[in-house]
Amino acid sequence: MAVAQRHFPHDITTLIIDILGEGLLDPDDTDCCPALANCLLVSRSFCHHSRRHLFRAVALQNSPVDSFFERVAQLREIMAPRSNPLLGMISYIRVFSVEVLSDPSKTVYRKNGPGLATILEAFLHFESHLEDFGFWGCDIQWKRLGQTVHNLIQSIVRSPSLSTIHLSGLDGMPVSVLTGASCKNLHLRRLTMGNCVDDGASTLNLEIIPQLQLEAFATDNTFPLEYLSSNGPRAELPNVSTSPFSHLRKLVLEFNSTQECREAPIVLLKVMGSLQEMDVVLRTARLPHPKFIFPTINIGRFPKLQMLRLEQQYWSSSTFSPENSPSVVSILHPTMPCMSLERLDLHFNTHCIVNSMSPLHEAPIWCNIDALLSPSQFPSLKRVGLLFSMDLYMPVHLGPSARAEFLADAVPRLREAFPLLSISNSIEFTVEIRGIGGISTIR
Repeated sequence: MAVAQRHFPHDITTLIIDILGEGLLDPDDTDCCPALANCLLVSRSFCHHSRRHLFRAVALQNSPVDSFFERVAQLREIMAPRSNPLLGMISYIRVFSVEVLSDPSKTVYRKNGPGLATILEAFLHFESHLEDFGFWGCDIQWKRLGQTVHNLIQSIVRSPSLSTIHLSGLDGMPVSVLTGASCKNLHLRRLTMGNCVDDGASTLNLEIIPQLQLEAFATDNTFPLEYLSSNGPRAELPNVSTSPFSHLRKLVLEFNSTQECREAPIVLLKVMGSLQEMDVVLRTARLPHPKFIFPTINIGRFPKLQMLRLEQQYWSSSTFSPENSPSVVSILHPTMPCMSLERLDLHFNTHCIVNSMSPLHEAPIWCNIDALLSPSQFPSLKRVGLLFSMDLYMPVHLGPSARAEFLADAVPRLREAFPLLSISNSIEFTVEIRGIGGISTIR
């Protein structure tokens, strides 16, 4: 008598693997990846769903430099084996990033051998479903990447499946690189724009390309917004109804006081009616740009804004001085109530001297912020988070227990520095100090 074959329900298989896959997002979970690798051998269904998680996000780093080309060749074979490309993993890759962390002259600038182009072209020649593409570097010279890499990057940027683009640290990138893009999420940082227009953009039929409609946008004012258009450069951005920002829900603005601020005010005018979430990052330099003026951000004019995150980063050689945060205070003091805001996160990233004559919790700015967050100005506010990321400077005469004593004492005292928030029944108020990596002694 033949034994009936039993099949594991497909939805149960998917659920099991998806639960395991969540561990890949936790850097402290060291068991997840081996467990998913073991699932590859269970059955065809387990293998398929395990691959979805194991190969979903792939990053190519140019460090260590000595093994770069060997790793490129191995990755290319995994993505699409030359013997049979259909057996490759490229169809599972949804997120791919190039991260240039070391000297590019020995890796991404080299034209001979199986370099960066070998990987990029695989996303165009085989069954790819890439959704998120990123190129991260620091002062990477666009011209030295070579015309082949230029063409491949621009083709990937214009891929219809791509929903998210990250470009950072490129020097001399053509202003037309985004012409023809159809992504929903765009992140542009530390870019030095070239005057050239790439050849690929000139061959596109711009009349049939729909306008870019972004849902999330991050900028540090280094990309000229007149070129942020799918169908060709414009002298000015189009009106609100046809603007790339007319449906924007999340905006990240980074301000560096060493740079002139010209682009952010343009964006702010276009997103008032749709924006739901906004991050503002302020980098305060010791020698600011003479023309730097922080733009007015009147959050009361954003009727749908629900989440606001303000981050203040100080010059690396300075100690903590919250009085140098007038921009944070001005944002929290709108000319009209912000009726929709539900969550506010305040993040201060700097140094702190332990046992200072001016203790952290005694800074008057905390009472000022506490008073500004009144129910009349923010009637929907439900959560306020105060986060400090700092390195500690410890006087040499203090013992090794000073760090622990500082942390144990600082959090409750900081809560007390916000007398209204700390006793509020309607607002959840949290205070956290983390990221203390460097502890230095001072004499």
